[in-house]
Amino acid sequence: METPLRSIPEKIWQKYFADENGNYGGKRFEQLSIDILEECFSRGWKATKASHDGNKDFVLQCAGEQHWAESKAYRDPISYHVVSPTLFMAILGDAAKVIFLSRSAFRRTAKPLFAQYQRKTARKVHCFDGAILDNLIARSPALTEKYFPGQHFTPISGKVRVTHSVSMDLSHPAPKATELDDESAEDGGDALTIGLGEFIRIDVTLANESAAAAEIKVTLAEPADSQAALAFDIVSFAEETDGHEQTLTMAAGEICQFRILLRGRKPVELAELPRLVTEVNGEDREIFRLGEVTVSRVPHRPDRQAAPRHTRHCSLHGPAWAPPSRTSGGGAERHGKIPPAP
Repeated sequence: METPLRSIPEKIWQKYFADENGNYGGKRFEQLSIDILEECFSRGWKATKASHDGNKDFVLQCAGEQHWAESKAYRDPISYHVVSPTLFMAILGDAAKVIFLSRSAFRRTAKPLFAQYQRKTARKVHCFDGAILDNLIARSPALTEKYFPGQHFTPISGKVRVTHSVSMDLSHPAPKATELDDESAEDGGDALTIGLGEFIRIDVTLANESAAAAEIKVTLAEPADSQAALAFDIVSFAEETDGHEQTLTMAAGEICQFRILLRGRKPVELAELPRLVTEVNGEDREIFRLGEVTVSRVPHRPDRQAAPRHTRHCSLHGPAWAPPSRTSGGGAERHGKIPPAP
């Protein structure tokens, strides 16, 4: 993954925030952090005490919820281990939102873990680190003049970064090698292999690395191969049991994750999974290939957890690929058509 360009050069950060040893002073950066919070979120943030702060620097009471923020003035990229105590304490403290402000960027592995935390705890996570933090400052003349007097910065546009992972659902372990038919075992190669009725999970992670809100639409597109389209059912899409797409409005710096569950419905070798299509603000269309999966003829074992009862499954083939329309009081269709295969 490429390193984003920064609006504020390192030497400028050092001039205004570093001591004679090149280390960044925490107090000045904490004051910058609370000013950013006041400008970009609600006003009324309170600094916690220097000791016994519960692994948070600032707290906001907002509409009956508690929001936390933690600031880090490090010279080098930081690991998620540095802020994991804050995430843990946010659960105990019942914080609805956690915001990180970091002068340096988080390491590559951090944000996918923040996204998992968001999905599993339903707490919102915002991360303003490195280039994203620079852009927040560069967009604000008041912050620039107060903390970098005499300087002028040009904001660099960020993007919504999309990553995904594909694996067998851990609650439905793969068949033992001796249970697979020989043909599937030999021809499957390195591709994932599942049995009939077993589940594939696709975790989609979204990170809005811009300084502005963005709307992102995520869709599963039908595979080009008609046999591949017959091989899987959609069991759930972002917790919905009759959907094939999700549209989200993400605030600046927000990180989130949702899960798609597919189930093997027909034996097939090396079937292409549906493609993931994303659109940001109605444009910037990207298509992600999710790989291939072999569905063996091994029957669904009775000791494995069955599909949820009363679940409606969406076929990935033909007219049934798009889920049934559902209407509300206004009669508007809930779901649009699935986009054609790229």
